[in-house]
Amino acid sequence: MVNLKKVLRNFVGKSSLPQRLRYYNSLSDNRLLEASKGYDDLDASHGKRLMEVLKYIVSGEKISSENQQVNDLEKVVSKIKKRPEVTKKYMQQWDRERHLVMDAKKEDAIEHIRFCRKLGASDTEIKENLETNFKLSPSTINELFAQVDSEELETNTK
Repeated sequence: MVNLKKVLRNFVGKSSLPQRLRYYNSLSDNRLLEASKGYDDLDASHGKRLMEVLKYIVSGEKISSENQQVNDLEKVVSKIKKRPEVTKKYMQQWDRERHLVMDAKKEDAIEHIRFCRKLGASDTEIKENLETNFKLSPSTINELFAQVDSEELETNTK
């Protein structure tokens, strides 16, 4: 039987599906070889079961209730999710990632403002573009314009 806690520990924070596929294929192969079975003994549902496990890991979607590996994995995940320290760490990580995404988006928006100004676009056009394409709020856009304006003013006074 696969040690699901060990499997979860190996994949926390990793999002590479090909690595997971190789890992689960090797787990399945090891189980067969430990049971003294050969590769020829694989049944047709081997790939289907593996894909159900991977789909559950990636999306949390449970396709069928007959897959014991998915059921075992779901039990472990549910048990872990109930622990308050896990919830706290998850929320902290989620918040960190949200801030990183927003910071990157703001940096891109600042570069966009500078570039559009060099091309001669009006501030109104740039603001509309930022609101539409970057999905930024008008207050955030105004803050970014103020930042760019202060940087330009500082550069021009030197």
